[in-house]
Amino acid sequence: MKLDSAEWESKRSAGRNEILFNHLNREFKDSRLVDIKPGDVRRYVTRRIKEDGINPATANRELSFLKSILYAAEADEIIQTNQIRGRRVKKQTGTDGSA
Repeated sequence: MKLDSAEWESKRSAGRNEILFNHLNREFKDSRLVDIKPGDVRRYVTRRIKEDGINPATANRELSFLKSILYAAEADEIIQTNQIRGRRVKKQTGTDGSA
């Protein structure tokens, strides 16, 4: 995947998006957008939280960014449907059941 849109680069969040993109690219760089399935994203998010120790809120930001890439691809008719539409990371609960 590559970000080359002037629209993406002009956003106030461009710096953060570049960081999010780099994390996503490590996992999905060899994947075509049409081949990214919910199970792939679930495994990615699980690994990022459990192995990399990121906060679920960070995982949600990464997921939201990936969704926005897929929505843009859908709007540009690069893919027919965004397969991860509506996905969110569930809040992690503590060992005592608290959020």
